[in-house]
Amino acid sequence: DCQGHSINYSQSKAGYAINDSGGYYNITIRNCVIVQGGDYDYAYGMYFAGASNTSILGNSVSSGYGSASNGCYGIYLYNSSYGLIAGNSVSPHGYYYVYGLYLDSYSADNVLKGNTVDLRGFGGWSADGIYISSSPRNNISDNLIYSSYYFNVGSHGLELFSSDDCRAVNNTLEAGGYNNNAINLFNSDRSVLINNTVNAQNSEASLYA
Repeated sequence: DCQGHSINYSQSKAGYAINDSGGYYNITIRNCVIVQGGDYDYAYGMYFAGASNTSILGNSVSSGYGSASNGCYGIYLYNSSYGLIAGNSVSPHGYYYVYGLYLDSYSADNVLKGNTVDLRGFGGWSADGIYISSSPRNNISDNLIYSSYYFNVGSHGLELFSSDDCRAVNNTLEAGGYNNNAINLFNSDRSVLINNTVNAQNSEASLYA
């Protein structure tokens, strides 16, 4: 429990504010203010690999800084399951490959609830508020997602990529800009979308599948 204290991980190479690459179980991270104040690449606010039963609660996470940052991730899970990510505020900034919450490589059976992800400071190519890749059975609910408002960036509010049996319920997605979709589904079977609110002004589509 950071009790509202800050972690600043500014540096000139790949950086991690919180790094659980050892795959520990039953870790709780709460009430932290995480800031990366440098214009550098491959910034991870939180990184988990092979973890299980992780709780990430009530944190403020900013990764990357300015237009020169590439590969900026707010909270990144790799092969990490049965976690709870709830009540966090995530605002990554950069130019290429910017993601708020990223679940990768069979990060299954996680709950993402009540988070705010803001990509409005992003101004380049390829970014998602929540991106779930090859990770089935995740539940995404009650999140507020602002995708990028810039043009020609391929930025989506929520994207499911080869992730079957996921549920998205009661989320609010604000999307804008050419080639940006509020919800983007690719090769994700049995996806369940219920009662989501989408404001997709000037975007490519509210839902693309």
